[in-house]
Amino acid sequence: MIGINMIGLNIFVVLYLMTLCGYFFSQTSGKIKIRAPHKITMAVAYFTLAIVLMYKNPRFSEGGVLPSTTVHMLLFVGFFFAVLGDVFLLWNINRGGDFFLAGNIVFAAYYIAQFSINDISFWKWCWVIPVTLLLVGVWVFLMSKWPKIFRLGKMKWPMLFYLTSIIFHGIIAIAALIFLGPMYYWAVLLGIGSILFMISDQLLTLDYFVITGTKYMVRISSAFYWVGMLIMVLSAAF
Repeated sequence: MIGINMIGLNIFVVLYLMTLCGYFFSQTSGKIKIRAPHKITMAVAYFTLAIVLMYKNPRFSEGGVLPSTTVHMLLFVGFFFAVLGDVFLLWNINRGGDFFLAGNIVFAAYYIAQFSINDISFWKWCWVIPVTLLLVGVWVFLMSKWPKIFRLGKMKWPMLFYLTSIIFHGIIAIAALIFLGPMYYWAVLLGIGSILFMISDQLLTLDYFVITGTKYMVRISSAFYWVGMLIMVLSAAF
């Protein structure tokens, strides 16, 4: 682990989780003036931590440059898109979804780049593609079979496109746990965080279009997402 102030990091994590507990209530308060600053604060917090950890980690930063290579720039950009997604999702689900879609693509590209760097051939992880298509196929089946329950309407195809990106991101993270996890601790953390991110978006989709008006569903989704993002950011410390 890089030489950082562990006491400061522990304090950050505790404050972050305490803020998350408060967000569970502001998120469902129905008051955007309360929810927006709360959410933006958390998004800026994890992105700031990512900047600090990347800057201090020689794996990312060489000669005070953040980050130092194209590969590491992908991870940095992925976090940046996630922050933009968090902010824009407060007012516009389409724009927020666009930024998260871009983030998913960038995170997936980072995993693929790491596979290449570590000589893990495409044929070892190519099963990610059919598994992703299978899971997306489940969503297509459910939306087509029970359109009155899965009430996506005009959002059906945009959501399927987005779900494809987040499912691929999550499944390739599982591949990273399998192939990179035994070699690198950062891969374990990043992979676990990505999987929590994927689960969060499945729950959020259900909350938006299927089981609407349930505070517990949206809170559970938030728990998976914000904890997942924190774990992904913490991977930069290793």
